[in-house]
Amino acid sequence: DGPGEQRTFLEENVLQSTKMANFLRWCVSGHTLELGKPVDSLDQLHAQAFMVHNLFLDLVVEIANDCNAKFRLKKAVTGHVSNLEVASWDGSEESRAHFELGGIKSIHSASRKATVVFGGDVSMLLDMVRETLYFDTVADLAGCLEQLQSHPLLEVVKVKSTFNVATTNGRLGSSGWAGMRFVSVNVRLVACPEARELCVDLHICELLLVLTDIGRVQTDAMKQRYRKWRIVRKDFPHAPLALCVLGCGVGVGGCFKWLASMLDFGKAKSLCNGAAHARGRHTSINSVMSSDKSGSLGHTLDEAGSKRESRDLEENSLAISAPPGIALQSPQLLHVRTGGGGSDLDRSIHTRRESQKLSAAPQVAFIPEESQPAAQVTSWGVSVCGDMLELLQGLCHMSVLGLFDFVDKRWELVVDYSRADKSSFSSILFSQNPVSAACHRWQFQIMALMVGCFYAYMGFQGIKAREVLMGEYSFGPYKHYRLETMLTRNGSERADVWGPGVSDFGVLGLSRCAPTLPVEQPSFSGPVGSSFVVSFPEGRSMTGWYLRSGAVNGSEPQDPKYFDVWATNDDIALGDGSCALARADGRWWERGDTTDWCGGRWVQVGSPKWGFMGFMRDGKAWDFRKIGIELPLDRGLLQTFILRPAPEEFDYAHIYNNFAGTMAGVFTVVAGVVSNHFPGVPPPPLVLGFHVGVRMLLMTSGAFVAIRMGQIHLVLEYFTKAVPDFFIVAMCLRQGPWVRQGLAAIVVVSFVGSIMLSLYSHSVVVLPSGIGMAFFGLSLLFLRALAIRRSKRLVREDQARYDRLYTSLVQAEDSKVEIEHLGKVVQMIGLDEKNNCQQYNHLLVSMLPPRQRTQHYRNSSTQIPVNPLFLDLDRVFIPGRTDPDSKVTSINQLYASAAISFKLMCPLIKAWAEKSDGMFKLRNRGGVSSDASSSESEPVFVKWNDVKGDADKMQQIVFPTLKRFGRAVEKLLRSYGHDPSKLLDICRHCIIFATVSDLTRALGSIITDENVRVERLKNRLSPDHSSDETAGYRDVCLNLRVVNEAALSLGVDTHMCEVQLILLDFAKLRTSEGHKRYVEARNQLGV
Repeated sequence: DGPGEQRTFLEENVLQSTKMANFLRWCVSGHTLELGKPVDSLDQLHAQAFMVHNLFLDLVVEIANDCNAKFRLKKAVTGHVSNLEVASWDGSEESRAHFELGGIKSIHSASRKATVVFGGDVSMLLDMVRETLYFDTVADLAGCLEQLQSHPLLEVVKVKSTFNVATTNGRLGSSGWAGMRFVSVNVRLVACPEARELCVDLHICELLLVLTDIGRVQTDAMKQRYRKWRIVRKDFPHAPLALCVLGCGVGVGGCFKWLASMLDFGKAKSLCNGAAHARGRHTSINSVMSSDKSGSLGHTLDEAGSKRESRDLEENSLAISAPPGIALQSPQLLHVRTGGGGSDLDRSIHTRRESQKLSAAPQVAFIPEESQPAAQVTSWGVSVCGDMLELLQGLCHMSVLGLFDFVDKRWELVVDYSRADKSSFSSILFSQNPVSAACHRWQFQIMALMVGCFYAYMGFQGIKAREVLMGEYSFGPYKHYRLETMLTRNGSERADVWGPGVSDFGVLGLSRCAPTLPVEQPSFSGPVGSSFVVSFPEGRSMTGWYLRSGAVNGSEPQDPKYFDVWATNDDIALGDGSCALARADGRWWERGDTTDWCGGRWVQVGSPKWGFMGFMRDGKAWDFRKIGIELPLDRGLLQTFILRPAPEEFDYAHIYNNFAGTMAGVFTVVAGVVSNHFPGVPPPPLVLGFHVGVRMLLMTSGAFVAIRMGQIHLVLEYFTKAVPDFFIVAMCLRQGPWVRQGLAAIVVVSFVGSIMLSLYSHSVVVLPSGIGMAFFGLSLLFLRALAIRRSKRLVREDQARYDRLYTSLVQAEDSKVEIEHLGKVVQMIGLDEKNNCQQYNHLLVSMLPPRQRTQHYRNSSTQIPVNPLFLDLDRVFIPGRTDPDSKVTSINQLYASAAISFKLMCPLIKAWAEKSDGMFKLRNRGGVSSDASSSESEPVFVKWNDVKGDADKMQQIVFPTLKRFGRAVEKLLRSYGHDPSKLLDICRHCIIFATVSDLTRALGSIITDENVRVERLKNRLSPDHSSDETAGYRDVCLNLRVVNEAALSLGVDTHMCEVQLILLDFAKLRTSEGHKRYVEARNQLGV
């Protein structure tokens, strides 16, 4: 902005960006811009066509009069049903009703063509604006082409001719036009000042040149067959042309060759293909065509019409497209041409060129009535004043330039990456996108890196453990091995066990098979007390062990249900066997990894069930579980126990699983950091969820391998460890407030799983995920408590001042009575302050039952004016009716509606203030709003009745701006669950009152005003209101909709606005420093 230059209402409230505002000014001022990417939005393309059509039609009329060209007459005028009749037209409105003009391509037709013919590429639609000229002679047609190439306002970008196309075996050489002979010329209005000012000089229009004799051949039935044939040709390119070929004129074929030789056309090319070109550049047709004269005219020009040659003819100056529906505001605002020619849509777009100029938009400060331009009537019958006209024109400029979805695009990035949330770290659990918010916080990133490092350490430990577990031998060499029975089948344990309960015991070698005859004869083998001892003089390594159940019938009750296998290299002294008596202290599962027995120090090398530590501890990787087994009842049956894990099971559950956790932590941090600078990076929650999901699948795979191996205890362990990962994946994919419950579920499942596994295995089983999540959750809760305490401390003084003021009001007799009366009025109004108001779309007529729909159309002539463009879009709405099943999902739509509603509410706010002695805030002497000043000077308020006749003071009145994008995004992230329909205060106004009585009168005026409909009312001046909810601040807040004829006609009657009725004493206490403290406290709480 230049020195002293004020920003317009559109720039200040809708764009909210200096860079975008400067760009819009640059475009509107008619500067030359380079071409950008092809237009990728049909809404933007249609908006451009809507703006440029009138200018193009005026040029076509001018060229037609110079070249003896004619326009097609309506059948109602000629009285003929099938024959084509043409006549000259001077462009006058009086005779326009007699002609059938091309106009703007309908949305339905454009959408179908883009989908069927161009595969969804809307930039290939070069005929959104089209007109047709008819010529009696070929010479006139050729003269028109020459004038087009030399016209100072036009740039020819593509020419296609179907004259003199060669035939092959009696069939047409080119089937794209099914025999119809014509010349189509695509042009831009690059040198037209009005087109530049409207930012549509890059839009390509189509002019079709047809000989009258050929045009008379074509009938309505042929047109219908041709439309169907185009679809068939697209889907079935080799379908016989005889099914849908159109007839051609007789006796005119001889002129085609003459026309080709006279114009000397060569191969056509698109000027725009493959390069960006500046606006305003003129190029002659000869420079587009090749000088090769050997090929036929039809063949060479048909190549120019191929899809590859005309790829990017519709260019855009920005890479942003308009959202659906934004082109509904008619850019051609002033009603001038009122003739009956053409469709209603065609008639609605005609306007004077001077009315299309964008004048200076209104300032944020109020403009008095006497300084407003006179009200004008749009082409569909709506009366708008100058500032509203300029606002609508500005919105249309944004639509033409593809700027009208920029807020939605920002919001999409915020939803993916949560980069706009500045709340405290402790509030992430209470936000609407907690996982995304956490992934972008440095505190969480440090924790994630620590977790990743931990899992990396565990992964490398698993590799080392695997080398041990997969070695040749599991233990040894040892001289002595013994099996000690701790629990029998009949429940005897420890001191009640009198023998080992087995008839044989030994260790396995590399063959892992129980030998029928020992390879190395043990020096001793036999039962000793409750143990069975095997000794080898030279020592022996083991890969497992074997045992035989008791050989004597009736010994089944003494079969071991749980036993320990021990080994030692110490010399033992059995003596009389008293040292081998069963231990009497403790339960059967209460033992350590080592024990003293008969003079030796024994280490545990086996038990009936075992697992894997996943890491090395004192050189060991085995985890022997205290889980009983049931031996077969057959006597003397051999049982082997091989100490060797399934390789895939160990890899899945203890190596790959840990490295997946490492990648989850590291890649989440990388995505969180990089995505701040490169939006193409996958969202951090998706990265985290993917890698944790891989970890969960690996753990589940290990469980299935354990099922195959019959290790049920490992199956339970692996599945219990996989459940927390499942919750993490669910939290990443579907965020929301329930993430808090998800964290709690992880902690509960982990702890309950640990307890159940510990009870089952009679040992301590720890699930790290539960401990980690419990620590994380408790840390956040502790930080949350600190944040709440800090937020209360920040606003404590301000809240105390507000509370003292309210206490003084309640204690004063007059104001107390007024507050009680206000409460009675609010109660009598009967609006629930907890009413769940939301922003809804209009109810479509198509949603009505058939009978009501018919009745609506029958009575439509008596309803408010409706832009015919809605009819073309098949989006006919019922005025004043909302659709509760259709919430507003576009933030851009909300801001466009809010901007229009703001302008409509200004006179209403003024009227309410006039009736109740309401006041407004004045700018300070420096020209800055007093609420934006950094000083603590007391703001100045004036009554509207005192200044409404003073133009200078009226210019100093400050109205609130639309809600800032940043705060709207914060509310969506923190409180509204990403639902834009809950934003009810984008358009907001406030009125200040000296007394509660004046405020009550204003409330009555608003409630009884037929121009608005109040939906919700919050009385914060009530003694029942808790001051903690608003940090002591109090007012009366209304949510309402403007429902007068202007709002209904402009389509904003469903938009919810906010009006605050504030007492003067409370308004004076609102300072900039106090607001800063409130914002900081709000960020601490994350609301």
